[in-house]
Amino acid sequence: MSDTIAGAYQILPPVVAPTPATAADWPFYHMERPQVFYKDGRYHLFFSCFRIYLNPNWLKRVNNRHITNSTLYWYVSDSVTGPYRPRFDDESIVPGSDRIGMYGMNFLPVDDRLDEFIAYGWYHRLHTLGVSPALRASWKHPDRFRLYSLESQQSVGD
Repeated sequence: MSDTIAGAYQILPPVVAPTPATAADWPFYHMERPQVFYKDGRYHLFFSCFRIYLNPNWLKRVNNRHITNSTLYWYVSDSVTGPYRPRFDDESIVPGSDRIGMYGMNFLPVDDRLDEFIAYGWYHRLHTLGVSPALRASWKHPDRFRLYSLESQQSVGD
């Protein structure tokens, strides 16, 4: 971290990581494609993790029927350097992301208000990159990050 691009830099600890006390039950063996947005006074971290890299102990404790390879996780913090905590108490996933079939989903803002995004990622079963303005995310309410199809205007998560 640095206040200027020229440095000097300070190496900070990971913003989301297990501690010695939580290591046995830590959900993620790795986190891919992290993306952070600042909205409504909080930092929102979105990331992916293939199901095979999830801690089986954690999977037994949560309602894992919505956890697939395309599930997108959502964590929040009051500071960009953390600590980050799950957005929701149960699974902390973006509703509907488990049904998209896209891994490593990221978002391209449509404008600077950060309330409408184009979703893109990797269709892992097809081994193809998915970039389509037809898959959108709407974030007009702080607690509601909604994935939807532009063609049908139907929410993927409902």
